[in-house]
Amino acid sequence: MRFPRFFGKKLGHRRTGSQAWASFGDGAFHAVLLAAGLTFGGLLLSGVAVPEWRINHRFLPTTCTILGKGLARRTTAAATATASADGLGSSAWQPCLRVRYRTMTSDVENWSRPPRRTLTSDREQALAGLKAWRLGDSVPGWYDPDDETTVVLERGYSWWMWLLTLLLPGALVSFGGMGLARAIQRWGKSQERCAVPSRYSEILDPLATGPRHAIDHPGV
Repeated sequence: MRFPRFFGKKLGHRRTGSQAWASFGDGAFHAVLLAAGLTFGGLLLSGVAVPEWRINHRFLPTTCTILGKGLARRTTAAATATASADGLGSSAWQPCLRVRYRTMTSDVENWSRPPRRTLTSDREQALAGLKAWRLGDSVPGWYDPDDETTVVLERGYSWWMWLLTLLLPGALVSFGGMGLARAIQRWGKSQERCAVPSRYSEILDPLATGPRHAIDHPGV
């Protein structure tokens, strides 16, 4: 088994780097970018895009009666990592409603799933969000047919998250994929061969030939 040489041909008093190893390093770098884009995009799709799409397209409508109000406490990842010895840490709050609603099989009583945008670190602000709801009111809701205990009172899309899902992972996938394809194309080719312009160079760069070389039109 022969490995690529670290050095290529000798030019003057120095050696050129091996084109094979250069292509390998370039390909590995862009492969990492491609993998990062696919991984990040998959996490955003599974954690945000797919759940929101299911709520807006798969959840079934129902009528909910408000039975109670409360706050859901969420401990952030940063708080978990930096929690002090007494167990206290930063928390985020979300207003939640306990509702009763009718599904296709039975009556269900459970806490609603709050929208992501209502998450706040200010407990007083979260409490203020509960004032708009009154006990005993009937409000529209939507429940998950695959898990009838899951119910939401609001639907919609987090467009900024969808935009982030498309732009950032898309840029990593595009840049990494094109770089990896270029590295594979150049694998095993000499520097002289890579330096030869393609047959499309004149189309892509119409000013490559200056006007001084044009017939009957000397350059200025």
